[in-house]
Amino acid sequence: MKASHVLVLSFLSFFATLICVITFPAMALIPSMALLLLVLLSQSKPPARTLLKMDEKDAEILKAIYRGARTIRSISLETNFSWSTTSKRIEKLIKIGLVSPSDEFSLTPKGEEIIKTVFPKELEIVSS
Repeated sequence: MKASHVLVLSFLSFFATLICVITFPAMALIPSMALLLLVLLSQSKPPARTLLKMDEKDAEILKAIYRGARTIRSISLETNFSWSTTSKRIEKLIKIGLVSPSDEFSLTPKGEEIIKTVFPKELEIVSS
């Protein structure tokens, strides 16, 4: 997102917030939250749209692959998910571009970026 767009959105958000504060004090946070969501969705690190498609089970599978699990069986054993759940989740992660499709799964660069950005503390434990 260009800086000029952010400036215009910030300006509009300020006036919308001012109007809300005057008329409906409890609604004052809505424009600011909308602006924050818009900025988050426009960022590329980590891809917010991709993160919105994920849940905790998906994250656990990504972490298992990062730690070295490569097959559906080894990933399901490490995460304690059923084979069926693991298989469906991996298909989803392949579709959104986080896991490379093959007999032995690995993270794509996008998947590694998300793991390293969202879970840096857990990765410190893995690498020590």
